[in-house]
Amino acid sequence: MSQPVVSSPAGEVAELPQIPSTHAPVQGQDWWRTELGARWPISVGIGLILLFAFGVAAPLADPDLPMHLAMGAWILRHRAVPWVEPFAWTRSGAPYFAYSWLPEVVYQLLYSYAGPVTLRVLHGLTQVATGAAVVWLAYINRWKSWTALILIFLTVLVCAIITRFLRPQGALMPLVLLCWALGLRVLDSSQPVRWAIALALAACTAANTHLLFPLTGLPLAVAITRTPVDKRRTLLIGAALVAGWLTTPYGFVWPKVFVLNFGHNPLFDYPTPIVEFTPGFRFAIPDPVLLSLVVFLALIPWALKRSDLTPRERSVYGAMWVVGLVGFGLAVRAIVVWWLATLPVIAVLLEKLPRPRTRAHERVLIATMAALPVVLAIKFARLDALLGGDITPPARASVEPLAIWLDSHAKPRTGARPRLLTDFGYGSYLTWRLPAYSMSSDGRTIFPDSVALSDAYRFSDEGPIPLGPWRSADLAIEPLSVPIAAVLDTARGWVRLGTVPVRRGVPLGAGLWAREAWLRTVALSHPR
Repeated sequence: MSQPVVSSPAGEVAELPQIPSTHAPVQGQDWWRTELGARWPISVGIGLILLFAFGVAAPLADPDLPMHLAMGAWILRHRAVPWVEPFAWTRSGAPYFAYSWLPEVVYQLLYSYAGPVTLRVLHGLTQVATGAAVVWLAYINRWKSWTALILIFLTVLVCAIITRFLRPQGALMPLVLLCWALGLRVLDSSQPVRWAIALALAACTAANTHLLFPLTGLPLAVAITRTPVDKRRTLLIGAALVAGWLTTPYGFVWPKVFVLNFGHNPLFDYPTPIVEFTPGFRFAIPDPVLLSLVVFLALIPWALKRSDLTPRERSVYGAMWVVGLVGFGLAVRAIVVWWLATLPVIAVLLEKLPRPRTRAHERVLIATMAALPVVLAIKFARLDALLGGDITPPARASVEPLAIWLDSHAKPRTGARPRLLTDFGYGSYLTWRLPAYSMSSDGRTIFPDSVALSDAYRFSDEGPIPLGPWRSADLAIEPLSVPIAAVLDTARGWVRLGTVPVRRGVPLGAGLWAREAWLRTVALSHPR
């Protein structure tokens, strides 16, 4: 871009100082056109379409999705969020906080009015929002287009590991990136208050979406690394974040929410039966994709020493890296925390990479990165053909025939919710599928020991395996392989009403038992 000139009295030509622009839209367009070609908007558009296809193709197979739908229906019915246990009879009166209430309500509204296809579209739009947030963040930071492309590729990889199916925490990725970009606008814009309001709204959305909302505090860490620190604008960022985090129904009880959800639970004990809480490095060893990502993140400190970051930046980003490392070491689900906490350093390092030497090399790299969402979409399409297009968590194949039997042969009295003893893996689907019944376990991990211990891993020398509160239940849907199945088969006053055997598409057999006295009061017809 040419500099404006004026003539001096002596006839000499002098340059006027150029005023820096925080937006520089023309320069940004020229920059992307130089690196990606004149048709760069088409390339970006194709990339967003691929991200959308990746999200839409994913089946609605997350084990927690039915529970989110059930919670959304409860909130809409009561026009309030719950403060005590709304479903499980084993936790009656115990505290409960629906911290993901906002996406749960959205899920239920979309599903009830337009069916499962709208949930798929929402998941696709979430992936598009993630890609768009990376692009905008790259534009604000003046990153090279190749930095943005690689970050999108790596972020999709992280999403494919942790949030490949529709779930509330999937929305955290674009929200954290958006908050980072908005924080930069607060620091550098001539209208910081306007951008601070936008930051507060984004932080509010995150706080009503998932319990990992503190990750949206990333712009505060970025502000602290500035030399010198702009105290007024840094405080403005902090105030916006806190205002957003407190603008929730549970805003003033967050300590209680965190203690309830991250306190000790036997299901967390090693070796945990919950995949997400498996120690990260143990989980990564047999998975080459995740292991490659872990190795990449593990090398960050070595690269950090060789970067031209200031000592303050090294200290702050190094501390964030350690927090992510410890979290991932405890549970594989924290790969998202590790990735987002390391993202500022990754961007700095990617900026130092040279661009491809030739157009041919560029096309090969772009095709390679574009292949990831394409391969994932094809893989999901095959899985979808096997599972079906509706709500299809792993438990569905085992228990749906039993739920159908109850619909056809039993009608509970209005207002009397029968107590159904069930398994940790079945509870989420059954809570949604059989709303007239109360489950003993609904798939969450916040129960007291008396409820969760029967599903926890136990060594043989730790005493007899607990069977759960079956003596207080009216009926039960349990895997055939658990000890309680044999107990119910021989218990006086109990009868097995149905069985779903192991077969193709049903990896875990299940049975339905009922107390004979209860069955006589609700039966529409005699069981065969």
